[in-house]
Amino acid sequence: MKFHGTVRRASLAFTLIELMVVIAIILILVAMLLPALSRAKDQANRVTCINNLRQLNYATHMYVDDNEDQLPPRRSTPNTWIQRLKEYYVADKIIECPKGRLTELTPHSYLINGFNDYFQTTLTQNEFDNIYMNWLWPYGMRLGSIPEPTDTVLFGEKLASSGHVHMDFAQGTGNDLDEIDHARHRSGPGTMNGGSDHAFVDGSVRTLRYGTALNPVNLWALVEEYRHQPLMPVPPP
Repeated sequence: MKFHGTVRRASLAFTLIELMVVIAIILILVAMLLPALSRAKDQANRVTCINNLRQLNYATHMYVDDNEDQLPPRRSTPNTWIQRLKEYYVADKIIECPKGRLTELTPHSYLINGFNDYFQTTLTQNEFDNIYMNWLWPYGMRLGSIPEPTDTVLFGEKLASSGHVHMDFAQGTGNDLDEIDHARHRSGPGTMNGGSDHAFVDGSVRTLRYGTALNPVNLWALVEEYRHQPLMPVPPP
C-alpha cells in the first residue's frame, strides 16, 4: 500500500508540473501575439477610416452637383457641413473614425477645409472679418475655383479635443497646427511614426505621414502665400 501511495503522489506531482509548463507556454504565446493583434486592429481602424472618408467625399461631390458647384458654406450649427451633407451620407458612422474618441461635444472626427485663405483674398475686408469669419457668408467654395484638386485637402482628421468643424488659417495660430491630428494612426511608438487620413478635392483619399500635409507644401491652402509659407513645427498630439 505504501508503494502504491508513493506512485500516486509522484504521478500527481508530475501532472501539476506539466500543467504549469503548459500555462507558461500559453502566456508566452499570448505575449507574442498581442502586438500582432494590436497592429491588426489598428489596420482595421485605418481601413474603416479611409472608407468613411471615401464615402464622405462621395457625398460631398453629390452635394456639389446639386448646388451649382458649391461646397457647403462655412456656417455654424445647425447649418454646418455635417447637417447639409446628412441626406447624402445618411449614416452617422460615416463622420466618425474608430480611433476618434468621440464625445457629446465632439461627435465628429473630421474637419472640412474652410478655404478662408481664398475668401480672405477675394472678399472685402469687411465681408471677410464681419460676415465670413462670423459664419454668415451664404456661399461655399466652388470646386471649379480650386486650382490643384489632386493636392488640396477637403477633409482631415481633427484632434479628439477639438470642437471645430472647419480648418481655418485665421483662427489662433492656425487650425492646421492646433486642431488637426497629424498622427491619428500610428505604425509604431512615437509621434513621428504616425499619420492621418485625408480626403482630397479630386475625390481621392490618402494617408499622409506626420507633418507632410503641411510640409513642404501646405495641402490645405489655395493661396500661394499660405501654400508655400515657412511653417512652425507641427506640435505633438
